[in-house]
Amino acid sequence: MARAGVWYTDNITVENAVIEAPKNFRRCRGVNLQNVNFPNAAETLWSCDDVVLEHVSAKGDYFAMNSQNMELRDFQLVGNYSFDGVKNMEIHNARMLSKDAFWNSENVMVYDSFISGEYLGWNAKNLH
Repeated sequence: MARAGVWYTDNITVENAVIEAPKNFRRCRGVNLQNVNFPNAAETLWSCDDVVLEHVSAKGDYFAMNSQNMELRDFQLVGNYSFDGVKNMEIHNARMLSKDAFWNSENVMVYDSFISGEYLGWNAKNLH
């Protein structure tokens, strides 16, 4: 279990963990998370590059803002305003409950997923 945020870190892997700290993983590069639960993921994964999430669940608003080159598999999210400003992202087998998602995003591909939201993809380019 982690409580302090990881910022400005390159090439980090976290497996089989619960991370309870909000505002985690900021301005990181080479983030690999497997079997991770974020019960308080508010403002997590901001401005990160080269991110891989496998079997990750998160609860919190403003998840993954301004991040790029992301690959998500078996991802679950409950939180509003997710993925604002993301670029070059691919999502497989996700379940997302997010009021506003993918605003200002670019080059996002979503496969075999359930997404429930009120305003999805405003100002998005290449959102499929």
